[in-house]
Formats: sequence, C-alpha cells, structure tokens
Amino acid sequence: TAGADATTALAQALDAIPGDAIYADLSTSSPGKKRALALTAEGAHLRFADIALMSTVPGKRIRTPMLASGVGADAFASWVEPLGGTVESVGAEAGDAATRKLLRSVVIKGVAAVLIESMRGANEAGLALETWQNVMAQLADADEAIILRLIEGTGPHARRRRDEMVAAAELLDELGVESVMTRATVQNLQAVLDAGLPEIPDT
Repeated sequence: TAGADATTALAQALDAIPGDAIYADLSTSSPGKKRALALTAEGAHLRFADIALMSTVPGKRIRTPMLASGVGADAFASWVEPLGGTVESVGAEAGDAATRKLLRSVVIKGVAAVLIESMRGANEAGLALETWQNVMAQLADADEAIILRLIEGTGPHARRRRDEMVAAAELLDELGVESVMTRATVQNLQAVLDAGLPEIPDT
C-alpha cells in the first residue's frame, strides 16, 4: 500500500479482520502517520506493526530485509521469519521503523535526484557521456574516509562551496534545466554557515 493510501486501507480492512490479529503496515509513511495508524488499529484490538522495507523487493520478495516496530513487531517477525523473511525488531513504538527508513531515504533518493539534475544539465550542454563517466569514477572511489572529508571540509569551505553552487544553479538556469537540488544545496551550505555541521558519530 502506498503511503497516501495507508489510512484508507486500514479503515476499509477493520471490519474484516478478527480481533488480536497482526496488522502490518508496509507503506512508506511518516512516523507520525504510523503512530496514528497504530492508534486506529489498536482501538480495534489489532496488534499494529510498522514495517519498513530496507531494500528493493524484486528478486528478493519475502527475503527483502525489514525493520519492524510497534506492539505487533515481534509477533510479525515470528510469523514471517519461518517463511524466509529477515525482520529486525527495532522498538515497541510504531514509527520507529519508519524513522530509520526515511533517514536513509534522504540520502538514497537524494543522490538519485542530484544525479538526475546533473545529467539533465549535461545532456543540454552536450556533455552527457563525459559527465557520467567522471561522476561514476568519483562515486566508485568513494569510501568512508572520502565521505567524511567531503562533510568535514564543508565547514571551513562552506562559503566558497555555496558560491560555487550558486554558479552551478545559474548554469542550469542558462541551460533551461530546473535547478531544484542545486538550489537546495545552496540553502544547505548557508545553513552550515549559520549553524555549523551536525555531529558525526565516531565509527
């Protein structure tokens, strides 16, 4: 069920589900929405499980890694794991699984969006192959040390990088490409200038 349909799906199912059943919501919804769904389900004496799929489903199906939270999380795991599923229970409160997935989504979907925007510009500039090969080479070489340098270097170089990204946005504008992600990066760099970097855990 898509996140936009999760509330309707639960409402339509309530009369058809016996009490004390597990209601597993696998939609990608906000933690707040998951908690609201849990209240509705538990009001009907159902054990709600907030399930977050942590990888693509095609090719893995039931073996897709899952996070589970909510009062029904452990019961869901005990039901799915004998079928070949991999479920990690991460908390008793609905929304805990969704929080973990969505924080990851900020990165994974954000990287895809940045690449799409860059390649739109590269196509308009007649530099698609060169840009793609350069970016792929940089990503292929990236490890934790390089990623940390990118983040930690942003602090002392935020002003210069902000100005560089303003120029990048102007380039995309000149090419007729909407610069949503690039302008968001300008705002992000301004936020670093204003408030500094977030704390990065020592791994």
